[in-house]
Amino acid sequence: MSKKEMTTEKRLKVRLYLSLLVYTVVGYGLTLILDYIFSKFDNGIFAWLYRRLDLLFILYLMIGFVCIFNYYWKKPWGYLDEVIDATQTVYEQNNHTVSLSDPLKELEAQLNQIKMSVLLSKQAAKQAEEKKNEIVMYLAHDIRTPLTTVIGYLSLLHEAPDMPEQQKEKYVKVALNKAERLEKLINELFEITKYNAHTVIIKKETVDLHCLIAQVIDEI
Repeated sequence: MSKKEMTTEKRLKVRLYLSLLVYTVVGYGLTLILDYIFSKFDNGIFAWLYRRLDLLFILYLMIGFVCIFNYYWKKPWGYLDEVIDATQTVYEQNNHTVSLSDPLKELEAQLNQIKMSVLLSKQAAKQAEEKKNEIVMYLAHDIRTPLTTVIGYLSLLHEAPDMPEQQKEKYVKVALNKAERLEKLINELFEITKYNAHTVIIKKETVDLHCLIAQVIDEI
């Protein structure tokens, strides 16, 4: 049993004992008052009540104690129902926060933190999935560019078998370069897959920006 549960249990016990004490003191005070009032009258009803004040006081205590114990017996079960409902709220995909009774405020704060963590985890997973889809779309587009070039130059070579050797050599070289570029992109795709699986170490390399721009101009 946790410290918080012990604190709640002791708090309920204190409230129960105080309720019983206050109820008994009030009943005893009423008995004294009624005893004084009934002793001033001599008619049959008041005399009958005066002789049975002790019995009425016992009946008063029995009824009150039963009601008080029943109230405090239901309290823990009510707290349990609140906790069960709160655990369902934690995993709901909304901004509703958990709200519990005053004795369970610490548990309420912990459950709200758990729900916030769950929402943030799911949001992070969604963002990661979106980023992965963006990378796949980018690579698909980037792969299609050299593939289109390869297909285009091979089509020219196929449609013009009597093409001059110098021009044919040039087209073959371009198609080969783009095929090698395509192979490199496919390898990069596998590297990204390994990175997502945390089985690859990223190594930084310098890039010749002039060469990269010249390549882009040549392709366009």
